[in-house]
Amino acid sequence: MSRLCTELDLSLGDGVAVVRLSGEITSANGPKIGELVLARLAGVEQLQVDLSQVSYLSSAGLRVLVLMHRRAEAIGAKVTVHGLRPQLRFVMQAIGFLDLFSEAVDEPVTEASA
Repeated sequence: MSRLCTELDLSLGDGVAVVRLSGEITSANGPKIGELVLARLAGVEQLQVDLSQVSYLSSAGLRVLVLMHRRAEAIGAKVTVHGLRPQLRFVMQAIGFLDLFSEAVDEPVTEASA
């Protein structure tokens, strides 16, 4: 059984924000995830979102990704998603989200250093 996303790791440093999410992102936790991430993007030049441990992404989870992208774009930051599982890639591609995000294929997530 999958678990709701109770794990959010956000590291900041040298203009890079790395967000690592795990579990399920749904309407139960998506708004809080968005709130936590969006509040910390000031001064960020690059936002890397690691989804390799995300097992399920509801429409609320997709909305969180769009909000992250919009906020990053508004401050001039580049957004990349990492670790898309095949089923998440399929959904994101089918609804056109992969046109918004750059997907880092076979690139490790950068370690943000303060």
